[in-house]
Amino acid sequence: PFDLALVGDGLRLDNNVLGDLASRADDDRDRAVPTAQGVVVGAPGDVTGDRVPDLLVRDNSWALGDGTDPAVEVVSGAWIASLCPERRCPAGRTGPLWSDGDYRRVALQDVTPPARVVLRSPLDNDPRFGAALAGADLDGDGVRDVVVGAPESSYGAALAGVVLAWRGGALTGDPWMMAVGDLREPTRFGQSLDATSTAAGAWLVVGAPSANAQGPVTGAAFRWRVGR
Repeated sequence: PFDLALVGDGLRLDNNVLGDLASRADDDRDRAVPTAQGVVVGAPGDVTGDRVPDLLVRDNSWALGDGTDPAVEVVSGAWIASLCPERRCPAGRTGPLWSDGDYRRVALQDVTPPARVVLRSPLDNDPRFGAALAGADLDGDGVRDVVVGAPESSYGAALAGVVLAWRGGALTGDPWMMAVGDLREPTRFGQSLDATSTAAGAWLVVGAPSANAQGPVTGAAFRWRVGR
């Protein structure tokens, strides 16, 4: 059985988590969007530099407006471990942690900075930002970086897709790297990805399932050495 559940926020309106919808005005209920946290998750290793593996969770509607602006949440593994260092936690609720003794449950809305860092695409109209997630030390500084696929980003061409990377550690600011596919066609570059780093270097592998390399929508996968 699982020992930890990170529970999504439920419904959100204008970046505020909604409580009882029955008490909200009709137009608020109509505009509320499910957060759908957990559609994509990742186990990137330690990306915050504290030597404890962290978690990545795609949030389907972090910034509302039209409800199509997703984000990627980095949740500190060290913070989660600090809630209950023992394998079996006392039953009941302590702060953000609820336990029945066998497993732990934490609502993501109760995870506050710096234990929860939100990454957002710097590009406009990026509805599938976070479709693929990975972690690897791409720049050679000893800390794993967060790598995010955005296959429907319209950078260069509609649905061309991009892959973005944030430097591990504080994970602040804009991404330090952006990789793009063929800017002439809708390749959906970034639909899938993997990243790895060794003493010999770092590599990134990216899928572009709509690429027309060998005919219409035959797809392609790209690999290259990055960083260092």
